[in-house]
Amino acid sequence: MGSRQFVGNVPRAQRGIALLVMLVIIVTGASWMMMSGLNAASNRTVSDRKHNARVLAEAKAALIGYVAMQALDPANANPGRLPCPQYWGDIGGDFEGRGGAKCTYVDISNPLNN
Repeated sequence: MGSRQFVGNVPRAQRGIALLVMLVIIVTGASWMMMSGLNAASNRTVSDRKHNARVLAEAKAALIGYVAMQALDPANANPGRLPCPQYWGDIGGDFEGRGGAKCTYVDISNPLNN
């Protein structure tokens, strides 16, 4: 007959095809796992951005409320001013979250007076 050699009922030239099929299955599965992991990371980024937007909106509302309360106070000489920023040394201490007692004012209309 032909020149093919048989091992059992399988031709000798086709013995490695099962290994190639297994390799394709493993590579496909690994690619799927990697892509689903990247998708989860991008979903987390979107979630973090939404959370940050909520926190910033809450801070904005608090600042607007503070300015409105200052504007309604008739004894206030400077209505509508923003609170002083927190001192860096207060972070993690007893005074964390409180505004500084004194704000420094920089006159931007006269750059030589800084």
